[in-house]
Amino acid sequence: REELIGLSPADFSPPVQADGRGSAEAARDRIDAALSGTPQLFNWVHRRKDGVLVDAEVVLCAIPGLGEPLCMAAIRDLSARKAAEEAFRREQDLVRVVTEISPVGVVTLDPAGNIIFANARAERILRLRRSEICERRYNDPQWRITDVDGGPFPDEALPFSRVLSSGKPVYDVRHAIEHPGGARALLSISGTPLLSEAGEMVGVVLTFDDITAQIEEEREKENRWRRIEQQQAAIIRVARDAAMAGGDFNTISKLIVTLATEALGVTTSSLWLFSDDQTRLYCVAVSGPGAGAEPKLDDLKVADMPNYIEALESGRHVDAADAHHDPRTMQLLENYLIPHEVGALLDASIRMGGRLVGVLCNEYHDGVRYWRPDEIQFAAELADQAAQALAAQERRRAEEDRVVFEARMQQAQRLESL
Repeated sequence: REELIGLSPADFSPPVQADGRGSAEAARDRIDAALSGTPQLFNWVHRRKDGVLVDAEVVLCAIPGLGEPLCMAAIRDLSARKAAEEAFRREQDLVRVVTEISPVGVVTLDPAGNIIFANARAERILRLRRSEICERRYNDPQWRITDVDGGPFPDEALPFSRVLSSGKPVYDVRHAIEHPGGARALLSISGTPLLSEAGEMVGVVLTFDDITAQIEEEREKENRWRRIEQQQAAIIRVARDAAMAGGDFNTISKLIVTLATEALGVTTSSLWLFSDDQTRLYCVAVSGPGAGAEPKLDDLKVADMPNYIEALESGRHVDAADAHHDPRTMQLLENYLIPHEVGALLDASIRMGGRLVGVLCNEYHDGVRYWRPDEIQFAAELADQAAQALAAQERRRAEEDRVVFEARMQQAQRLESL
């Protein structure tokens, strides 16, 4: 106290205040204003004895009735408050930066459901500018909200509604929206209440991501397993059919084309064999619209389609997604593809002892179709079953010829013994 007596405020202040004014001049102006009858409330920077600067709040007012002009000053240390404000500012800056670089979309809504903030990722996911996002409510009709499968999605099930009604976070709520261009996007949304210091809900924060590709991948995996199950069931059915063991190639051929049509979802499946002189392919079985008990497809001349035959000779399959423009199948255009309205082909070679003896042909008539790896493998396995059936038929015929030959020999021996 003794050290302060006789000093002016400028003596324990830095030369310049935060606003750029000199401390001595600013102190005189404040004191003069207080002595003139105008109380003063202002922030000031003092300097402690150890040289550390201290933020303070100062109140100055005149003291009347003492005969001479005197001023009373009340000083409050603001260091703790300033430190707290600075920490809060840094925290807010950090939240702002983290929100902007977040890999997921972030929006903030007021209690009425109006969107009042959206980050950069939200713009990319929703394909809207921030100003456009903030013009909408959580359930705006322009979102065209549906469930993942396109059905209705009730308002009370929306993430904002659930957080607002329960006061608790929600996680991975999935629904679809429609982009301005009409494309659908599947979103996974989580939400949490935004609380004031008093614990009152002042808004809702939602985070979300576009899971369209993920859902499609999951669906494709599920569909793939279903296809494989159906394909394997078809292979087992052919292999276990009594006609296979009995060498009944015609029956097995009809079964193969029927199962190929069903499992591959094609318009027509047919099985073809080479003629003995290798100059023609003739149809032995066909399945699909209009297919009768007997195949009615015209023979194909091998000489008219050398590229196609070469592809069958050199590989297990021909997977022509666009048969009209695929170099392997273009030579079939006039004689087969156009007359039969074929858009895509998946053909598999039938081999016996490494020699090409036929082909299993699967036709898609509704334009271009890209064949999946499991479908290509399935067609090749069915072609292998056809080869086994053909081999079984040859064994049966050989056995029948042997039995006939032995019967004739026995008959001849009996005649010789007479």
